[in-house]
Amino acid sequence: MTLNNTPLPLLAAFPNQINAQVPPGLAAGRYPLVVRSIANHAASSGATVAVAKYAPAVFVDADGPAIFHQDGTRLDRYHPATAMNPSPSTPPDWARPPVER
Repeated sequence: MTLNNTPLPLLAAFPNQINAQVPPGLAAGRYPLVVRSIANHAASSGATVAVAKYAPAVFVDADGPAIFHQDGTRLDRYHPATAMNPSPSTPPDWARPPVER
């Protein structure tokens, strides 16, 4: 995968999705994006993508926005974020780094 003829580091690749890292120093603008298949010796037709200086976003899955409390429960209408509901002082087990033994 290239953006403006520059190879992009791939974070993950699936049949219907590719996660790639845009170079941090890339200026805001519109650039050609091309996906190449080495195995099939083929390339996609170029698509133009917009790169913005700031583009905050939230990942969304089948259950909606993927936002979680520190204890791992999903933030939703049943578990809202409130100023009066402080988060636990320790992260949940799934968020802790593995312990070397």
